[in-house]
Amino acid sequence: MAELDNASDAAAKKEHLSSISDPKKSSNKDTLAASLASSNPLSSNVWWFIKHPVVRMLTVIMVLFANIYVYLGDPASFSSAKSYGTLVGDIYYGWAQPGPTPGLRVLRTFYMLFLACLGTYLGIKIQQNILRDYFKLVLFGYDNKSDPDRDPICNQDGAFFVVFSSVSMLWYVGLNLWRGIGFAAGVKEKLLPDSGMHGLTFASYNLILGGLMSWAADWYAVVAVTDQMLQGIKDGKGTGYLAYANADQGHAMEPVARTQWLRDLADWWGPRRVLLTRGLLLVGWPPVLVAYYVNYLGIMETLTGSEPDTHVTVGTNWAWSTEWNDEYMRMLAASLVAFLNLVIVAQDWDFPDFSGEDIKIVAVDFSSFRFRVPQCLVRLMNRCPDMNDYLQIYISAKWFNYFGLFMGIGFDWAYWFMTALCFRPCDYAQLWDSETGCVQVPK
Repeated sequence: MAELDNASDAAAKKEHLSSISDPKKSSNKDTLAASLASSNPLSSNVWWFIKHPVVRMLTVIMVLFANIYVYLGDPASFSSAKSYGTLVGDIYYGWAQPGPTPGLRVLRTFYMLFLACLGTYLGIKIQQNILRDYFKLVLFGYDNKSDPDRDPICNQDGAFFVVFSSVSMLWYVGLNLWRGIGFAAGVKEKLLPDSGMHGLTFASYNLILGGLMSWAADWYAVVAVTDQMLQGIKDGKGTGYLAYANADQGHAMEPVARTQWLRDLADWWGPRRVLLTRGLLLVGWPPVLVAYYVNYLGIMETLTGSEPDTHVTVGTNWAWSTEWNDEYMRMLAASLVAFLNLVIVAQDWDFPDFSGEDIKIVAVDFSSFRFRVPQCLVRLMNRCPDMNDYLQIYISAKWFNYFGLFMGIGFDWAYWFMTALCFRPCDYAQLWDSETGCVQVPK
């Protein structure tokens, strides 16, 4: 009888781990099923520990504070040189920077609109043909037949963010191509460093844009991860509930009695989640935003003030000492943040296909955003094959909640690649002292 029960439990686990039912193209199905089995907390004690609710919360909080540590010690935060701002500066240039002539300015605007339309079309095709139909990813709208009442609009899940990414990259690549063609034609339309970001310095770009947006995204990730976990446990279904809060059967790593606190917390959180998540966001954002801005004002006063020329040590504060703030420690901190960002993604209870149960969006009481595209685009989209299914834009709760996390990852990895891996003091109007190893910041 025991062997029969074990066999039935194994079969139930195998059925739970499988998220694709289409027998065709079994290579993709088998690969994804194997990945699900190897990373599921129900079948692996290592992943059970990595994806434990307490470990998940500690991970996102570590990223939150490590980012503060990184930005307050970054030499680019103490540079008064003019900033250009990759990608953001390109988009500003494309839409807002005056051209050599009014005609070229108008032509560039139409070029940006063309790139936006092309990026939208390519993004939808990537979501449809590659991510959904070929790789059969539930996160991108693939129907695994698990929900008989599934709304057909869910077929476009993830399309909004694929379009967002494709349009942004097309603007970046297309504008570099535009400038290259212009130079070849003799049009002197340089993208000056102080025009790309409208005169912002590296200090303001790094602290005000990079630091603040990174903090906002990281704090949102803390609230979103907490809310997602407690929603899953409150609903009493899904991988997280079965692994960490199952009231009927405990896990080998944790008996039923020790999971009662999670069920009690989820029961308390459920009816109050909208108020609690809104409160946490409002309490967590303003103090650090003000602290970043005050720190920036102090730095700029030191760098550009009218005081007599004196030697002032910058880069030392409550987070950094003179001895610790060197390129090795900064690289270690930035690498830790980049690594933990990947861990946060892998800690999702439905990783790697993210095909879990529907949840609600953070701070609201509904599970998706739906809105129609402007009427002026309807006729244009109706002319394109397969585009009329996207006249109503759909953003699921999982995509919306993880958008903040992905934004944080974007800022963190941009920092890692742009000001950590390839940091050169000369790019920031700074000097390197080979004898002391210090970066000199001239006023």
